[in-house]
Amino acid sequence: MGNTLDCGNKDKMLTSLLSLTETEKCEAGPPMKVCDTDPCKTQHLKMTTQPIPGLVIRLAIPTVISMLVTALYNTADTFFVSRLGTSASGAVGMSFP
Repeated sequence: MGNTLDCGNKDKMLTSLLSLTETEKCEAGPPMKVCDTDPCKTQHLKMTTQPIPGLVIRLAIPTVISMLVTALYNTADTFFVSRLGTSASGAVGMSFP
């Protein structure tokens, strides 16, 4: 009797789980086994199962964009500072390589 599962309780449990939000599901704890949507676990699964070249490209895109914005800013800065003279342009070049 102790190992049998009451189908009525199972249906009630399922209905109550469907009405919970994601936060409430994860706060319910491991016995309910509904925390499979954890972002850390999902990210870990992506990083360990997807092909490496695709992951490298996806992770490099924000870095490349950041470097392009920085280079554009430095180019514009050098253009306007160079109007002040060569010594001002040299000082900017020394302080922001």
